[in-house]
Amino acid sequence: MPRVFLCGLMGAGKSTVGKLLARKLSVPFRDLDREIELEAGSSVAEIFHRESETGFRERESLALQRVIAGGDCDSVVALGGGALIRPENLVLVLAAGRLVWLDAPTPELLRRLGDSSSRPLLGQNPAEALERMRGQRDEHYMQAQLCIDTQGLLPERVVAQIVGWLGA
Repeated sequence: MPRVFLCGLMGAGKSTVGKLLARKLSVPFRDLDREIELEAGSSVAEIFHRESETGFRERESLALQRVIAGGDCDSVVALGGGALIRPENLVLVLAAGRLVWLDAPTPELLRRLGDSSSRPLLGQNPAEALERMRGQRDEHYMQAQLCIDTQGLLPERVVAQIVGWLGA
């Protein structure tokens, strides 16, 4: 089974679907944001506050390189929402496995996110911030081999679609 990378905006379901998909495929699950937090010894929000988005993106690129080099060729990796903005990250991901884009309309993402105070990129106007991110990131997400609109779908249904697509 090839390595599967999940991309999409925050709230799209990357971590939730990723855990379920990994369990279904009997492979390890790696959450890139969690990898960064463990390495830094602090939360994503703290890293943003201390190092700015630029510092976080550098950590993100290094974490992605480590995950890919780590030897779990059969794994599911939940990427951070902005991981593919850097062209070198997109090239690495496409060379290392299959890319799946989980998408949902902004109102649905906001509903799923609930209290967004721990999300540094959302600021005072989360809907506007998500739309801005969508405008910046969709062109990168469109490189995915599979796109799933997750609105109204249970995570198990999304997993079933991915498994069917993989032919597993």
